Amino acid sequence: MEAAVAVVKKAALDPVTAALVSLILEIVSSMDESERLLLSDSEAPEDDDLQLMVAALLCRQGSESVASIIQSTEELIPQVSPDVFRHHFHVSRQTFDVLVSQLARCPEFPTEPYHGGRPPIPLTKVLLVALWTLATPECLRTIGERFGIPRSSVLTCLRRVCAATINNLMRDYLVWPSPEDFEGIAAEFERQKGFPGIIGALDVCHIAIKAPTLNPENYYNRKGFFSLVLQAVCDANYKFLDCFTGWPGCITDFCVLKKSPLFEEAEQTIPLQYHMVADSAYYLKSWLMTPYRETGMLSDREQKFNFVQISTTSVIERAFAMLKGRFCRLKYLDMSDMNGMVDVIMTACVFHNICLLHETELDDFADESSSKDVVIHYPTEDIAFQDDAGERKREEIANLLGAGFEQVC
Repeated sequence: MEAAVAVVKKAALDPVTAALVSLILEIVSSMDESERLLLSDSEAPEDDDLQLMVAALLCRQGSESVASIIQSTEELIPQVSPDVFRHHFHVSRQTFDVLVSQLARCPEFPTEPYHGGRPPIPLTKVLLVALWTLATPECLRTIGERFGIPRSSVLTCLRRVCAATINNLMRDYLVWPSPEDFEGIAAEFERQKGFPGIIGALDVCHIAIKAPTLNPENYYNRKGFFSLVLQAVCDANYKFLDCFTGWPGCITDFCVLKKSPLFEEAEQTIPLQYHMVADSAYYLKSWLMTPYRETGMLSDREQKFNFVQISTTSVIERAFAMLKGRFCRLKYLDMSDMNGMVDVIMTACVFHNICLLHETELDDFADESSSKDVVIHYPTEDIAFQDDAGERKREEIANLLGAGFEQVC
């Protein structure tokens, strides 16, 4: 609290704000040691939120001592409790420290000595600004005021973090598994879901954007808004194994898959005993198991297959909900640069995987409203994509699952 008091003394506040801040600080400072201990044990977020609020109020004043205020703000943020830090920035303190350590090695953040002029924004602050931008729907101007930097600098912070993440971190944290990894991934899926041979659940989600100036009709999706399509594959524990984005919202799910590098990768490298799972918007392939089409005449065996297959495929929908819940900026990207939007989406996917590695609370940010449409859009019949090997494989798995259900019953 002493740091917050020092910040107040340095700032030139208007009378109303000064009175409010002084009152808040007076209330907190008037607590005796036992009350502070009780507050720390039971409601530490309130105390830490207070310090953050004071820092934010000061940063919005534009006083002559703004440089010293920003410095004090940066000193306050690391002092907040881990729970409050995670509440505001949507990553744990441990994840933040890992990101700082990783980004510090990237050429996008050189360590040359300062030679005068406007001092560069420190890496820790660049990352805090980028995380806040990804985690909240606040406009860039408001974020700039919150952190005491111009709106343009907020965008620069985000772009630098995205560039460093895509050019350096993505190769380590968002990688398609090697054939040697397939067995372990499939074993975990079978342990959790009972479906054999799965190396990933595949689906798409739509990232809402404002109407582009060029060919906006191409970006208008079947849900009734403008979007970019994000295609992803995840494992049984919600980790993204492959992400592909940038195509406009009107493109069908299977068409996005066909245009992505994953299609050729799957055609050429997935052994016959392994496969991904996806919903009925995709064609059945030997490497892509989809449900039987619901005709009202499915056998018990086919219905049991669909039950397990759909339950297994839902893991990717949960991963999308976690992604959009943690990085709320993905609920609506108010940007004009298509390449910039792609970079933001891919960076969020990489950060999602890093969070899974270093955090125990996995889905407390999950956005339940971002679940997939319940309406299935079947692909049109096309002889070129019919796969007899896929049909035979699905029959074999259906027989295996059906026998398992009968033993349980």
